[in-house]
Amino acid sequence: MTKLSFGLAMAVAVIIAVTIVLGVDGTLIAEAGPGLVETIEGEEGFCAKPCLDSRGGLEIGYGTNLDIGITKAEGAFLLRSRLDRVKRDLPKAWPPFTAQPDHVKDALTDMAYQLGVAGVVGQPLVTATGLCDKPRDERPAGCGFHDMLAALARGDIAGAVQAGEESAWHRETPKRAARVLSALRGS
Repeated sequence: MTKLSFGLAMAVAVIIAVTIVLGVDGTLIAEAGPGLVETIEGEEGFCAKPCLDSRGGLEIGYGTNLDIGITKAEGAFLLRSRLDRVKRDLPKAWPPFTAQPDHVKDALTDMAYQLGVAGVVGQPLVTATGLCDKPRDERPAGCGFHDMLAALARGDIAGAVQAGEESAWHRETPKRAARVLSALRGS
């Protein structure tokens, strides 16, 4: 069984709740009687992360069967829902975000969509220790893109791009990282 990110799990759960009341095309399903959503929620129980149902099938949320997959419309809903959450959470986690040019905001949002907000800005409990200010090889895991964000806060786009190019993210997803860093440059 492959692991799905917690963010994806939460977004799938949102789809489940919405598609019970709304069709995937967004139209209201009039046939849903009073209390039906609550009844199904109670009967199915909630799994925030993929779990096995009584038959051994993989499910998430309120009984959504992942073995059969999701529709493209559900996938598009997940993308928009998760993107909205990233756009809401990123400025809270890194306040200098709001002062950045749009192309920088878009690049950071793309990164946070892929890696999670904490994956970009760092884990709050780790960054609060000051350990992320140490040289890169002495830092604990969970510092996020500390050097990149520090460079952006100074207005140093070239330094931010360099920090991104030196990251594990760039080594692991080189094509995407190259595209995002090109966007970060404004090109």
